[in-house]
Amino acid sequence: MNYQQHLANSAAIRAEIQRFESVHPNIYSIYELLERVDEPLLQNQIREHVIAIEGRGLILCFAPGTGV
Repeated sequence: MNYQQHLANSAAIRAEIQRFESVHPNIYSIYELLERVDEPLLQNQIREHVIAIEGRGLILCFAPGTGV
C-alpha cells in the first residue's frame, strides 16, 4: 500500500469512527427505552438486534489492520 492509499484509508476509517460515535448516543437511548417494554421476549429480541448493530459498528471501526 502506498502512502496516498494509506492516507485515504486512514481518513475513511476516521470518518467511520466519527459516524459511529455520533450514532452511539442513540443506541444508549434505545437501551433505555427497552426498559419500558413489558414483554420480555420482545425486549430480548430488540436488545439482541441492537447489540448486533453496535458490535458491527465496533468491528468496522476497530478491525485489525485498519491502523486505528
